[in-house]
Order: sequence, then C-alpha cells, then structure tokens
Amino acid sequence: MIGEPAVIRAPSSGRSVRTGASWIEAPDLAVALPADSGDLAGRLEGYRTRVIELVRRTRARGAEAIVVTQTRSNWRREGGRLLFAARADGAPDTAGYIETTLFNRAAMAACAEAGAICLDLGAEIEFRPGDFYDHVHTTPAGSARVADYLFAKLKDRVR
Repeated sequence: MIGEPAVIRAPSSGRSVRTGASWIEAPDLAVALPADSGDLAGRLEGYRTRVIELVRRTRARGAEAIVVTQTRSNWRREGGRLLFAARADGAPDTAGYIETTLFNRAAMAACAEAGAICLDLGAEIEFRPGDFYDHVHTTPAGSARVADYLFAKLKDRVR
C-alpha cells in the first residue's frame, strides 16, 4: 500500500472529502468488457454514436470539435504505475477505472472516426493528492493541471 489518506474541505459545501486512501497497484489489470456488464456494450455503442453526432453538430455550426477523455480520483498514475483506492476487502477498486477506460476508448475511436481533435487526458495526465474534491470534480490545483495539459496540447492546433 502506498500513501496516506488525505482529507480536504470543499470550499463550496464545507464538507470533508477523502481524496485518497491506501493506494495499491493492480499490475495485471486487463481492461475489457466484463462478462457481467449487463447493457454496458450497448451504452458504449450509444456513447460512440453520440460523440460522432456531437462532432457533426459542432462542425455544422462552423467550429472545430475537440474530444477530451476524463479520469476520476479513485485511481491515479504515479511514476508510470496505476494505483487504486483499496476496497473494504483490501483489493484494488478497479471497477470505475475499467468502465471509464472503456468509455474513453469509445470516445477516442469515435473522435478518430469523425476526424476531430482527440485528446486522451484520461490516459495521459498524472493528478496528485488534493487535485479532486470528490471522484470527479477537480480542485483549483486539479483544474490548473487540466488547463496546463489542454494548453500544451492545443496551443499549436487551435487559433
């Protein structure tokens, strides 16, 4: 296990949010559609179709579409390793990572198919403890990290 729990106070709500627990690796993690995924395959296809339609509508308004993937705070990259929050049973909590990665892959495939600008932030950025208020909302420090990433990727492509 790596790291210690961190608690920050979300300024808008005043509530405490745990940003990290014991971080553990899952070195043999394979990202694939789980056998018990229910309608996830259908949701992924619907998402891919909606991303393509969003690109089409964006272009119809005279703008260039930029598709950016996302990440969550219950896993992180650190020194090239994937680290996960521990579940109650001590195993790495990989479910959210797998589902988000599958949706991110669908977004990147749809983006490439539509010929839009594709940025895989979810696979490329390394967040730090304190970069999230909760599993999805970034703090000012996390937002600055996203802004720096986007600027670096887009500064020579978009005017």
